Parts: sequence; structure tokens; C-alpha cells
Amino acid sequence: MLNIVINETERAAFFDTLKKFIVEKLGYSLKQASSIDLFSFREDYFTLQFKKGLDDLYLKIGDYSYTAPEQKSIVISRIGFRKSHSGSGTELLKELCKLGQEFKYDWLYIECPNPGCQEFMKKLGFKDTSPISIHELKNSIQEYENHKVVQ
Repeated sequence: MLNIVINETERAAFFDTLKKFIVEKLGYSLKQASSIDLFSFREDYFTLQFKKGLDDLYLKIGDYSYTAPEQKSIVISRIGFRKSHSGSGTELLKELCKLGQEFKYDWLYIECPNPGCQEFMKKLGFKDTSPISIHELKNSIQEYENHKVVQ
């Protein structure tokens, strides 16, 4: 049995990355982006939540046994952007992959995706609504972006 412990440095890295994404990609002020809620009830997982208007992100990070028992996962529970098809989803996934690799996460999972999100997921290599390995997702995003440039 693995003993997953997420330290403060790891939590801070996810928080800071999400804050930077909210400012640079979604266009919010630093003050607005600082309203991210970080909840940490146990040492093996935490959640991050940001909601302003139609921009809505809720992430579960750590050991979530229903996605991959005893492995570190990044779970996107809610994702919504006021501007769709603007590259925000791809950019967020790229940032989460970087953090996933840095802190040795195994999987990324999107919970209960709507049909539009499922379409987006297929373009990025997800199989149905199953978790995807961080490594596989990073490679799929690179292929997706290379294909878009060629077109």
C-alpha cells in the first residue's frame, strides 16, 4: 500500500499555477485570481476551486481511489469557460501535465463531462470518459497542437 503525502510545496505549486492561468489566460486581476479556494482535509489529497461568472474550475488532487487506487491523480470535477474554443482547456491541461510530471502524478480524469467536453477529450486522446495517464496526455496534446499548426 502506498502512503501518499502531499506536502505544502506541492499544494502551493498547484495553487500558484492555477492563479497564473486565471490571470494570464482568463484575464482576471491578481486580486480576483487570489480568491481560489484551497481545501485540504487530509494529507493525501486537496481541492482547488475557482468560480467567477461562467468561468468555473474545481480540481481534486491526490489519492482518489475511484480513479486509480493508490496512485496520484488529478481530477477535474468541473470545468467551464465563458469563452469556449479559445484554447483555455488545452492550456489548462498542459499546465496540469507539467505539474503532474513534476510531482509524479499518474492520471488525469475528467468527471462527468458534458457532450462538448467529451468531444474535446477525444481530440486529446481520452478513451471514452476513462482516466488518461499524464504522460500519454502530454504526448496527445503535443500531437494535437502539431496537427492544428499543419492545417
